[in-house]
Amino acid sequence: MQWLIALFDIQIGNLEIHFLDMIYVYSLLAIFIGLFLQWKSSVPWVIEIKIYFILILLYLFFHFAYLLTGLIRNVPLQTCIRYFYDYAQITYAIFGIVVLKNEEQLKSLLKFCIFLTILFPFIQVFYIINIIDPVRISSAASQFRLGYGNFNVILAISFLYFITWQQRFYLASFPGFGILLLTHRSAYLSLICSSFLSFMLMKKKTKSLVSMVIIAIFIVAFLFFANRYFLPILVEQASSRIDQTFEMTNTTQGRIMSIQTTIRIVLAKHPVLGLGYNGYYEAAQIQKKSIHSDSFNIVHPHNFVLRVLNVTGLIGLAFIFLILAYIFKILYSLIKILEIKTRAVYLFVTMVFFVIYSTMNTTFFSAGYILWFLSGVAFWYKNKVVVSAAE
Repeated sequence: MQWLIALFDIQIGNLEIHFLDMIYVYSLLAIFIGLFLQWKSSVPWVIEIKIYFILILLYLFFHFAYLLTGLIRNVPLQTCIRYFYDYAQITYAIFGIVVLKNEEQLKSLLKFCIFLTILFPFIQVFYIINIIDPVRISSAASQFRLGYGNFNVILAISFLYFITWQQRFYLASFPGFGILLLTHRSAYLSLICSSFLSFMLMKKKTKSLVSMVIIAIFIVAFLFFANRYFLPILVEQASSRIDQTFEMTNTTQGRIMSIQTTIRIVLAKHPVLGLGYNGYYEAAQIQKKSIHSDSFNIVHPHNFVLRVLNVTGLIGLAFIFLILAYIFKILYSLIKILEIKTRAVYLFVTMVFFVIYSTMNTTFFSAGYILWFLSGVAFWYKNKVVVSAAE
């Protein structure tokens, strides 16, 4: 598959344009086309959406200034663009606001995610049957993993959909089993926190307790089936990873070292604006040439809070938290509306999962468009409620 995608790569001087770059450009163009169509539309926008748009534009201008500063300080254009895109994923919020026309479109998208996640455990089992050397595959991270960490987000989207919006708890066991097999402790913790939060917001304690028992029974059944008829290593690795959730493993020590590096180098010397694109690029170049713990911890903190601090300092982090706080405030106000309560709870806890999960890995930048799209959906619901009330 990689070689097929590589056929579409273009080289213009020192600038490499990859196939996915063209997809990103297309996405941005679609956003601006959508904005133009909305401008021509007779459907009004509530003040909350306008405020969100202002925050997005200010955020983009903030990072565009970092991009220009990076270019002035001799950071390659392609590198600056890629750094900028990590943060510019916030524009995907506009898809949720502009492109989404009705709730059926959202359900269709969620059904596709659900289709993938229900298949996922079976694909994992099929995959494990055909593995020739499980030790080789697990050697990189010292545990047996059947997929990339970002897929935990898709699995969580389905899991939380079943326990909040649809309340079909037995179906939640399929994506729950998939998350278990991916053996990411960060996903376990994030899912537990978001699940209990959903039960608190739905205010159905008895039903919630019963539902968790049902989900647990199904997952245990899956584990027994996999252990009995396939490879025991699957269950052994998943069980051992659960046992290590609160242990001081190598990855946990690495995260602590990243925090110490950020405090010692970034907050002590560049607290307000961070290292900038140029400082981050320099650290990346040092890290490529030799094993340098400080540079590695700056470039690969596996924590979106530390990454934002390293690049844009306290101002950049405050900007992110301001935007997230505003989104959660809007969602919490929607939870109080009975007609869309289950939808609002779903969006709220799914975004909580994403934020918690992103404090322990790279998901905020590698799959941030999911978070921002869901935020756009929240504002779409807000607009729908206000417009419906006016009619």
